[in-house]
Amino acid sequence: MAVLTLFLSVHDASAATQSPGSAGGPAVESATLLQASAEGYKPPPITTVSSKRTLALSAELLTLNAKLYGAYWCSHCYDQKEAFGKQAFSKIPYIECSKDGYNQQNGLCKEKNVPGYPTWEINGNLYPGEQAIEELEGIVQEAKKN
Repeated sequence: MAVLTLFLSVHDASAATQSPGSAGGPAVESATLLQASAEGYKPPPITTVSSKRTLALSAELLTLNAKLYGAYWCSHCYDQKEAFGKQAFSKIPYIECSKDGYNQQNGLCKEKNVPGYPTWEINGNLYPGEQAIEELEGIVQEAKKN
């Protein structure tokens, strides 16, 4: 199977009127490297190394059936993944919502009423927007009480 690597630079005037993480259209920062294949566009690879803290958090999130809904072109989704690092995020289920994304599950995203990207689903509840590690730790602690 042939893989095509694209250097994509997007300037979308409508993106300036969208709220961060909205599902309205591409919010790719210029100079983002994307891979296209017959199965769709893949998000950029995660380049950061996980900390003990993010490894522990990813393990806690798994116990709460957590998932991250996003889109390959979403800069906030990429930043969320980078905050975890490659090792920790590899344990978290990622749901691609963009119709032209690799392994897309657009129907599931619609069924779940995902309001924008990124959106966390933790213990059955949706948490839209990019979350700081501290915020996710707080959400996990609250979810564990229920």
